[in-house]
Formats: sequence, structure tokens, C-alpha cells
Amino acid sequence: MECPKCQKIVNHDIKFCPQCGFNFQQESEQIEQVIEERQQYRTKKKSKVLPIILSVFVLGLGVYGAWRNNLIQLALNANGNISQKSVSVYPYEDAFGLSILDENLDVIKQNVGANTPGFVSPVSYSYAFDKFGVAVVKDQNYVNWLINTEGEVISMGSELLNVHPIAAMSGYEERVNSPASFNGVHASNHEEIGRLIDSNGEVIFEIKGGILPFYQMMVTVFTDYQPSTSNYSDAKSGVVDDKGEVIIPATYAEIRVVDNDHFIVRQLAQSDKHYLINRSEEIILEFESSVYPSILQTESEFYIGATDIYGNTHVYKEDGSILLSVDYETTFFLSQDGQYIYSSPFNNDQQQFRVYTIEGEVIFEGMNGTSYSNLNAENWLSYHNYEGFGYIDLDNRESTSSNHFLNINSFSFIGQSTIGKLLDSEGNVSFYNAQLEEIYLPDTIGISAFIGYHIGDYVLIHRPNGASYALDSKGSIISDDVKTLIPDGKVTYIQELSGRAYLIESSSGQILKENN
Repeated sequence: MECPKCQKIVNHDIKFCPQCGFNFQQESEQIEQVIEERQQYRTKKKSKVLPIILSVFVLGLGVYGAWRNNLIQLALNANGNISQKSVSVYPYEDAFGLSILDENLDVIKQNVGANTPGFVSPVSYSYAFDKFGVAVVKDQNYVNWLINTEGEVISMGSELLNVHPIAAMSGYEERVNSPASFNGVHASNHEEIGRLIDSNGEVIFEIKGGILPFYQMMVTVFTDYQPSTSNYSDAKSGVVDDKGEVIIPATYAEIRVVDNDHFIVRQLAQSDKHYLINRSEEIILEFESSVYPSILQTESEFYIGATDIYGNTHVYKEDGSILLSVDYETTFFLSQDGQYIYSSPFNNDQQQFRVYTIEGEVIFEGMNGTSYSNLNAENWLSYHNYEGFGYIDLDNRESTSSNHFLNINSFSFIGQSTIGKLLDSEGNVSFYNAQLEEIYLPDTIGISAFIGYHIGDYVLIHRPNGASYALDSKGSIISDDVKTLIPDGKVTYIQELSGRAYLIESSSGQILKENN
């Protein structure tokens, strides 16, 4: 199976991920608790209809982050009960429409949506089924629909499903970043109506306004334009949970979810004053920030990064005390394993680049004349300077470098992967494996831009013809014609642009099954 935090393929019977330490046993208990609570809630409110009709919304920028959770694959049956999904299913697209394939790549359903009014085939995109057995499909007119593993359309069409209404994905990014549901509830925004839809297709919350997806939380933000003026500049936001219950009424100009019990709010849209509050709206911390505060979250704690009106940036602990401060404006990031805090990249030698432990101690200071970029899942810090490029392993302080005398604009890792990309001053892009050996990808040479994403143990790099290269963690090419790639534990499903579809063993890349 796949670790939901770092996407490492691990044995199904382990308690902790050997790479990032994720607690599988605790996650399983939490999911079982959520299942039980939702069952009780649906029984209690089965016939209740939410009569909420309010006006449109504006949502502040949010962070779309998503780590995949394939720990327990669940589905909702026709009676609304949650049960474990017994088989894996995969989408298959061709010129005629969308089909659903089973774990043997046999067709379960053809022409999905053919009998649904408004659904136009062939589809533009189809995505992986989530752990509740539901997937998002975008039809020919780019209208989004929810389908189940039997290929039944279970929702009305929607402009947006499980994506941020402002920072919405588009094009190739949308193809590879599946808008799956973390908790079996889907956020829909269509014609200025925001809805929450469960995995049966039932609307459990509706508002004339807008709603954000559940970013790995059981609560999310909605915005109500009812009390606003015609330009919606004074819209108010609140918090709703995955049962459709309003946790915090829409009374704030801006609100962000920190975790299931804590939120950052602004009472006035133009104010620098922010508050950290709990579900009871009690103020835990008051702070000023002239920029959008960042949220750094480990499995057990969270920290808030904020820049005050004097240009100093602070990282606050949950109790309101300051963990660390710098005398310049920056954004702090947290390493994937929660061990290190580091600032955003910059080229100003007056601002010392530092990496801190989670306790706030400096463990690395950058050198003048060197530009540092991102930190991957291995805690490798990428950098470049006039001599070349490379990375520093922060865990053991070992450096891997390559001499490169061309004028380098940047070197960084693609997402959390070990695959690096180098951009020179003329806009040419090249790619490198962990040994900093160049990966030869013919039709990416000499291009001024590229699009690449990290999915599970793979990196997808877009090609001009609409297909993608799929690289494994070593930089080997798994396929040069990828249309859809879905990691599914020990196996990975690939559909190529040519129409070929097959399953490979995730660990070795060996083809296990192929469609006829």
C-alpha cells in the first residue's frame, strides 16, 4: 500500500512508515471513528433537508496541498453505509467516451454518462477513484460530474469540484492532480452556488456563495454574500464540517483552516490584524501580518509564519510564543517529515539563508553567492552558484554537486521527488537524477518552459504532443506516452495516449496486465 503522507510503497501490515514515521494504526482508528460518527449522523438526519439559500462569494487565496491517502479504500453502498472497497477500478478514455475497468482491466461499464442529461462525451479528463469509490469526471464541455465504481453518474454537473474557486487547476495540472475527496464529501461550486455532496450524491449543505475543498481536514471554509453589497467586497466567511453542520457562522472577512479545531481569521478585509481562534471563537493568539500568514503543520503541532508591519517575520507556536524571528520578509516552509523549517528562496546576499530544526535551532547557514531552492522528501536542499549546482543532504550534511559553467537561472527538485530540473539563462530546461546525471528527454531540449509534477513515486513531465514522460525515482523512463497514471499501492495503472492501458508493479515497473 501507499503511505498517505510521503507516498512511499510499504508493506500492508506495518504500524509506522519507515521513511516518514507516519502512524498507520492511529490513522486506521481515526477513519473507523469517522465512519461510525457519520453513520450515526446520517441515521439521525436522514430525512432532514438543509434550506439554506444565500448569495455569491469571494474566497481568499488558499494552499492546495494534497497528500494522497490510500491507507484504507472505502466506498459508499446504495444504502449510504460505508464499506471496504473489494477491488480497484480505473478510468479508460477513448474517442467514444469513458469506460470503467476492473482490476483485471476488463470493462465494467462503457459510455459513462451516455444517459445523463447534460453530460457530453467524449470526456476531457477523468480522475482516480478515491477511497470511497467515487471519481470526478470532466466532460467534453468541461463540466464536472461525480461517478461511482459502477460507472453511474451520481451528481449534477458542476463548474468546479474539489478545487479552489480562485486557484483552480487547469490544463495539464488538472490532468495529473486528481481532485479526489479526503473524507467522502465533495465541494461543488456552480453558478454561484456552493454545495457539499456526499459519496451517494446527496447534497448535505448548500449556500448561494462558495465553498472550499476539504484540504485533508474534516472542516472547510464557505463564503456567504447574503449580507454584502453589490460588489461583494464585504462578503463574510465561516466554517462547515463534513456533515454539513456550520461550526463557525459566516461573520469574518477572511478565515483559514489550521486544523480541525483552530482557525486564522481577519475581521476586516484590509486589516493586518489576524487572530487564531478555536471552535468556540475564543482568541488564542493575536498577531499582525502584512502578508498572507503561512501555516506549518506537523502530525501533532502547528506553527504560524507572519510578517509584521516593520518587515520582520516571526514563526509562532500554538501557544502564541515565538519560535524564531528574522529581520526581513519571507515565507517559511516545513520539510515533509516535519524536522526542518526553511525560508523561501532569495538571491539577496544581505538576507542569510538558514534552515532551522523544529525547535528553532539553526542547523544550516547558506553561503554568499549561492542560491537555495526547495527541500525534497529526502531532506535534500537544492542549490546553484557560479560553479555549478547540486544538493545538500541535511540529515547527514553530505553534498552532491556538478560543475556546470553555463549561466544557471535555477536548480530545484520537482515536488518532493529526487528528480531535479535545471533552467539556464536562455530558458532551456534539463533534468537530472539523484546522481546529477542528465536524463535524456528528446523533445524537452531547447524548450523555454515545461510542466512537471510529482505523483507517488513517479514524476510526470509534459511533452508537446499532449502526452507525458513518466519517470521513476531513479530517473528511468517508465513510459513516454502517458495520458493517465494512477498509483494504486503495489500496482500502478497507466493509460497511454495511443490507447494502450496496463498495470505495472510499482516497485519494479514490470508489466503485470494489459488491456485487449
